[in-house]
Amino acid sequence: MIRGIDNKGNVILGITRREIEGLLEGLRCCFAVRPELGGGPHPHIDLWFAETDADLIARMAEMFPERQPAEVLDLRTKKVDGQ
Repeated sequence: MIRGIDNKGNVILGITRREIEGLLEGLRCCFAVRPELGGGPHPHIDLWFAETDADLIARMAEMFPERQPAEVLDLRTKKVDGQ
């Protein structure tokens, strides 16, 4: 897995076929903050797959039960199914 931030602040992620297969099997792909690199400027990123938006929301609630819905921002540009 590869990640970075370019000089414009864009987050760049690169994942391998093995990581994609893991996502499809329900595993989480984690781009963790690297303390040996000073902890930044790379953000901690979790990536996971689900069949529907509702499934993604349920998985997020399962993975991060301590977070309130207001702490998670939905940044989709186009929402579907009224969500």
